[in-house]
Amino acid sequence: MSHFEDVRNLKTKNSAAFDPPSTVKPKSRVKSHFRNENCAAASLRSPPDQTRSVPNLKVTISSADSRQVDGPDVDAATVRLVKGSQKQEVKRLATVRRKLEQGQAKVREAEVVAKQVPPVRKLLEDEDEPMLWEAIREQDRVAAEFEATSLAEAEVVNRRLEELSERLRRKKLDIELKEERKRAILAHKASFQTLLNVYMDTLAGYDGEFVASFVNQEKSVLDLIESFNQLLGANDVRETTLADVDRTAEFCKQLERINTEVIDLRNQMMKEHGLVQEVQPPPSGISFNSDEVLKFYSEIKRFYEQTQQKIQPLADDPSLFVYRKNLGTVVNVAVSTMSGSCAWIEAQFNLLDALLGGARVAVANSGTFVTTEGYPEARAYCASMLAEKYVHQADLLISNNPPCAFPIASVIVALWQKYPDFGRLLLAVLFRECPFLAPFYPAQPEPDQDQADYRRSLGYRFGPEGTPERQIVYLKRMAALARLYGAIVASNLRKGTIGLAHPHGLEFGWRWICAVLNMAPLADICATLLTEVLLMAGHRMWHCYEDQFVKVLRVLYEKYVPMLPKGEGWPKARLDRLLLKIKVEGRIETPIGMVGEGFW
Repeated sequence: MSHFEDVRNLKTKNSAAFDPPSTVKPKSRVKSHFRNENCAAASLRSPPDQTRSVPNLKVTISSADSRQVDGPDVDAATVRLVKGSQKQEVKRLATVRRKLEQGQAKVREAEVVAKQVPPVRKLLEDEDEPMLWEAIREQDRVAAEFEATSLAEAEVVNRRLEELSERLRRKKLDIELKEERKRAILAHKASFQTLLNVYMDTLAGYDGEFVASFVNQEKSVLDLIESFNQLLGANDVRETTLADVDRTAEFCKQLERINTEVIDLRNQMMKEHGLVQEVQPPPSGISFNSDEVLKFYSEIKRFYEQTQQKIQPLADDPSLFVYRKNLGTVVNVAVSTMSGSCAWIEAQFNLLDALLGGARVAVANSGTFVTTEGYPEARAYCASMLAEKYVHQADLLISNNPPCAFPIASVIVALWQKYPDFGRLLLAVLFRECPFLAPFYPAQPEPDQDQADYRRSLGYRFGPEGTPERQIVYLKRMAALARLYGAIVASNLRKGTIGLAHPHGLEFGWRWICAVLNMAPLADICATLLTEVLLMAGHRMWHCYEDQFVKVLRVLYEKYVPMLPKGEGWPKARLDRLLLKIKVEGRIETPIGMVGEGFW
């Protein structure tokens, strides 16, 4: 055995002499918790590096701290080399032990902490729970305060918005009322001018001695003209008031009374002087009704009669009295009010559309609802009643306020477009009151027949004692119906229906004028109807038919008017003056109150 092997064996047997006591006890724990240090422990048991071995060396160890090296051939360099290797090995072992101790200390510390976590956690939970509940309560309190503050602020904002909305509503209403008063003044101005034309035409063509009998009436007319002009001048520099509207309406009524006096006085004077000619029916040899017009008139009349038979059970059933009353209330409330505003037109259409469409409609001032659903004849009953009311409104409103014909006609056309039967019923009622709007001329009576029946067929009304109404009253009502008819023909369609077919548009107005030209003229009534239809629909018909319409106007002026019997005088003179104005100016003015396209 070499000296090197002796040294290695000696080192292995006495390796405990190099290990301090503290490094032996935790050996098993180090293996279980620090497996990374096995590499270092293995290096202690591995053989030394062969390059660093010293041959022929004998080491004698007398104690743990003393070593003696014997050998005959050992020099100082070899001894230093062995000592250096031993020092390095000692340092390396010390480093490994230090790491093992640090690892064991961390393990012990972790075990202590692990044992202390549950008590500490419970202590923290016990300490944090009151704080947590306090924080929750504080949060709820803050949230409640915020909500209360937000509600208060929202209430203030809503109150301000309501006040602003109310101010805007009142301002809008005030503007609408002002515009309504202005339109009313313009309407009364037009009526006053029409009545003034009637006065002038009534006395036209008579000599000065005859006209001198009307000095008092002439003075009253001049005073009315001066007062009316003063009122119009005052409205140019200040706002129009409701009192102004009432005054202009009163001026029209006074002028109408004067016209009645003048016509009655004139007729009496003419009768005394033998100048009055009895109104006779036209000669029986003249053809009045074309086959086309007669067919159209007969179809409308027959449809009206069939509808009346259809709704008769509903109208006669006593158990449905309240139901009929509620339907009538809805129709009356819708038709009785009138305004030229977009809001009024749309509101009236929506109400009547809901009624005719079968929806539930509130009955005014009753808290109840009514519907046409469930009763087969109810819709036709309402349509017939509505047609009667609109024609009646023409007599009440349009006769004194011509511009209001257009808002009414606008609603009629919109309903007619959705409910064609309503439009046919309206035509039937119009033709019944004024058959010349078909144009249909009733059959002439036989010489031995009563003239009263013939007058009734022409649209005259009779009093309780069987006396017919005065001619001026009759012509005034016929003029109102003609205005309504002309407004219907010329009305624009509402939004959403533009581009669809007009239920009774300009082509019907064209056909009516041409039919009148091809029939024998009647005194007063023909001139009155032609004048009103031209004033209401002539503007749009000119733009639609252009040169063709101008030719029709030329025929009217040059050939038809000279053929008209004089009659009362003023209707013919009024038509003649209108056609002359159109000829001179080369245009027809846009009528006052016309509802523009897309207005509502």
